[in-house]
Amino acid sequence: MFFSVMNPLPLLGMSFCFYGAFKFGRNLLHLFKLLYVSRFSRRLKDVNPGEWAVISGASEGIGRSYSVALASLGLNIVAIARSHDKLLKLEEEIKDKYGVEVKIIIADLGTSDGCAKVENCIVDMEISILINNIGIFTKTPKPFASLESKSDIFLVNTLSALRLTHCILPGTLFT
Repeated sequence: MFFSVMNPLPLLGMSFCFYGAFKFGRNLLHLFKLLYVSRFSRRLKDVNPGEWAVISGASEGIGRSYSVALASLGLNIVAIARSHDKLLKLEEEIKDKYGVEVKIIIADLGTSDGCAKVENCIVDMEISILINNIGIFTKTPKPFASLESKSDIFLVNTLSALRLTHCILPGTLFT
C-alpha cells in the first residue's frame, strides 16, 4: 500500500506538490491578467466616444455581444455580416439603447467581392478597433486533407481577416 499510517511522507509530499502547482497556476493567471487583459481594458478606456469599431460576424453570438459592448462605451459601430435582417435588428437596438451611429454592411467575407465591398465602405473612416469574428468550422473534427471546401475555409478564416486588417491598420497606427 502506497499510503500508510506509519509513513505519512508520501501524502505530505503530494500535498506540497499540489499546493505548489496551485500557486504556480495562480501566478500564471495573474501574469496573464497583468500583461494582456489590463492592457486591453486600458486601451478601451483611452478610446474616444464617436470613433468607429468594425466588427465582422456581428449578426449573432460573440460578434453581436462585442457590438453592443463597444456601443455602450460610446463607439460608433460598423457591423458586418451576411444576414440583412439580423443586422437591421442590431442596428435598431444599438441606436435606440446607446444613441451611437451604426453602419451595417451586408457582405460575404468568404468571397473577394465581399471583402472588396467592405474595404470600399470603410476606407475613409476613422477606425479605432477591429474585431475579426468570422470563421468556418466543421461540425466534427476531420483531417484537413479530406475537406471539400478548403478554399472557403482559407478565404474566410485567414484571407478575409488579412484584408480587413490591411485596410484598417494604417489608419489606427499611432505615430
